Amino acid sequence: AGSAGAAASATGAATAAATSGDDDIVPVVASRAMTATDAAVGDELVHHSHLFELVNDTGHALEFTQTEQFNARDTDKVVLKAGERAPITFPSPTQKQQMGSASLRCVAFRVTGWDPVENVVVDRVGNFLYAMKSSRPGHNIYIVVNISLDGSVKTISVRSSCQIQNKMPIPLDVGYLDAQKAVQFLATVQPDTCFAVPIVVAYKAQLRVRPSGLAYDWCDKNISWNVSNQLTTDCKLAAGAQHTTEAPTGATSLQAQGADPVFPLMMAKVQEQYDNGHLEENVPQHVLTFAPPLLIKNLLPLPVLAEVTSEDIASNVIQLRLEAGQMLPVYGGVHHKIRMRAKCQEWAGEAGDWSKPITLFTPGRIKDGTGDEFVSLSSAREDPLPDLNLHLKTSTNPDFSFTRIISLYVPYWIVNKTGKHIFLQQDGEKLPPCVAPPTLDQPTLFSYGVKTLLRKPKAILRVQDSEFSEPLNLDVVGNTGVVSVLHQGSKWELSMAIHFAQGGLSKIITFTPRFVIFNNTNMPVFLTAEPCTPGSAAADGAPAAAAGGG
Repeated sequence: AGSAGAAASATGAATAAATSGDDDIVPVVASRAMTATDAAVGDELVHHSHLFELVNDTGHALEFTQTEQFNARDTDKVVLKAGERAPITFPSPTQKQQMGSASLRCVAFRVTGWDPVENVVVDRVGNFLYAMKSSRPGHNIYIVVNISLDGSVKTISVRSSCQIQNKMPIPLDVGYLDAQKAVQFLATVQPDTCFAVPIVVAYKAQLRVRPSGLAYDWCDKNISWNVSNQLTTDCKLAAGAQHTTEAPTGATSLQAQGADPVFPLMMAKVQEQYDNGHLEENVPQHVLTFAPPLLIKNLLPLPVLAEVTSEDIASNVIQLRLEAGQMLPVYGGVHHKIRMRAKCQEWAGEAGDWSKPITLFTPGRIKDGTGDEFVSLSSAREDPLPDLNLHLKTSTNPDFSFTRIISLYVPYWIVNKTGKHIFLQQDGEKLPPCVAPPTLDQPTLFSYGVKTLLRKPKAILRVQDSEFSEPLNLDVVGNTGVVSVLHQGSKWELSMAIHFAQGGLSKIITFTPRFVIFNNTNMPVFLTAEPCTPGSAAADGAPAAAAGGG
């Protein structure tokens, strides 16, 4: 395909060689870095409206003109090295009408070694595919023009039709096999970003991947757009590297002790969608996504300590601290049966013990996610709390079916806004009640101790030293109602509202006073819930609501 020109940027973008034919070696600038052009782009964007920015992510030199047809002798032609970008300013619609030209804005470009791509309309945001003919027969390819809007500026990215997406919490190095079967480094892909594979590499070469910054070698399987929809590959420790059980930042890797330690990687191939049609041809048009096989997510409002072990490697133990709402990956589940036990010291106290272990993942077996499992947590506080059931819900990542998500949650969060202590327990079971103090610092966690197949469990509550209420259904989300209890012959009433917590598994049960009195007068108001009798607080002049208060 010819030379791509000099290597891009003073910041040191990586250069490599990709096989484009039987004997040709094409220099490829693999990664995009900030260039001197970028500063000019920033200045230009400030002074012009209707500005566009063109980014060359092809891995090769790119020539473009602001015309419908490409003219190699055009004095306004701009040449971009791989990874560079340039601003484009089109005439305003009024100027175009005065010049008698069409209202659509177009560009034409040429990648070194191929015929020009012309009539590329850049007015519409979207993902567009164009055929690019080679100067040699049998080397035709497709190229993608992605147009996105950021504020008032449209970015026109020209790239290959094959991308690598990193959904791991750690960076990934990407390389490819050259003609001598040696791995040549291409780029480091940061978490939650995509890397456009250089054009020739996407069509002609096999890719390799490894965790970046760690002591692992390249993966042991070739990766390309024409592999199966899902692929599992292993990265072994590099020669001379020392095995360590220390997990990389943001990652948990269970590795076999006594065997060659490995870092498993899982990839899913997803076909890319284009706004100007769909290709039936067997060519690159895919996003290769890397994601962890197992994710543990804490849906409690408190931190949870988790101890993860591989059942067939008893000595390999990793402890995690999952903050409220945090999700961490576990990689070793690809090859081993993974078990976990948990504790919540903020709930149980510093001396709280671990729960019994439970199986999270078994290689080759997929949980259907229709049921829940749970482990019991016991309190070690001086005023002991009833045991709390920590539920585990298994689900599949909607974007990558090979990733299992284990969500840790407690079914009910009790929020007490009544100003009085509430005691809650399961109806029909002689278990100690759960105490919800009148504080808004943290919700009180509650779960049923016993579940039966014959009837759905319900809860009963009392306020202070009142009698217990009628059974309550805590599972009807959106329900609001009144809860009545008898206290020394009088009826106390509370309002109860139920809605989902974030994550959609736990339910927040909020109790508030049945009535709240606001005094908007300029004088105290005396109130009583009972008939006023001589000697009562109200009759003696005790104000129930001060002026201007509630």
